[in-house]
Amino acid sequence: MAYVFAHIFHKLKHKIAFFAGALLFFLAIWLAINYTPFQNFLVKKVAATLSKNLKTKVEVTHVDFSLFNKMLIEGVLIEDKKQDTLLYAGTAKVNITDWFFLKDEATLKYIGLNNTVINLKRSDTIWNYQFLVDYFSGPSTGKKKKQGLQLDLKTIEIENLRFNKTDEWIGQNLNASVKKLTLDANNINFDKKIVEKSLENAFFFSRLVALAEGFHLMQVASDKYNWDLDMAAIAKLWRGGCIIRSAMLPLVMHSFSVEKVNHLFHAPAINELLNKQIAASNLMI
Repeated sequence: MAYVFAHIFHKLKHKIAFFAGALLFFLAIWLAINYTPFQNFLVKKVAATLSKNLKTKVEVTHVDFSLFNKMLIEGVLIEDKKQDTLLYAGTAKVNITDWFFLKDEATLKYIGLNNTVINLKRSDTIWNYQFLVDYFSGPSTGKKKKQGLQLDLKTIEIENLRFNKTDEWIGQNLNASVKKLTLDANNINFDKKIVEKSLENAFFFSRLVALAEGFHLMQVASDKYNWDLDMAAIAKLWRGGCIIRSAMLPLVMHSFSVEKVNHLFHAPAINELLNKQIAASNLMI
């Protein structure tokens, strides 16, 4: 009988030791994944992988995340092929596939960017972001892809965005600031440049509103102080080369001189333009 109990105790001791060892192992892993330097090490490895695959600089200065699916990232930098800044984000919030660093593919469900700078440039027909489009959404060639991190972006939220577009190919530049922008990637077609076009349309909408309010303020002051300002003449003057020169001013001049409106919002042509651009402006909440 004593031998039987001793044998059972011996087996239990080995099982307890095994489970205790496994518990300590998983505890060590848990402590490691919640240790900030270890987290930074892993994310820098991912950034290095992207840098290698994209053949440009991708950097992250600091990261803090839990369960490897929610991350707060600081100092995100992506350069274009000419080593100029394409994207910089002071902080980024990311929801990604659980344990993404152990998988060949990762679904990036959500990105929230704060204090962001985006610089789009081209000197010919190719934009400086084209390599990203080719990498993340390029058509399949039928060949098996080399294993690596594949991102399937779903949602983007941006706050405090500075957008700079320099188009040397057609000689047109665009600089805009956005307080808040929300994009659903399921509705984005990168080939048709819907994201870029939305920013342009929203910027156009804001310029129309600014012109309308500016002329309205001058009209109110003219009525109050008997200045007898001629809004059409002012628009013509600005159109001729003033610092406020704008391609919209011929339309403004027409609205005041021909349509005889008291406020630009009442001009049919301008009202039609505003209605066309309002959908894009609704993204800027």
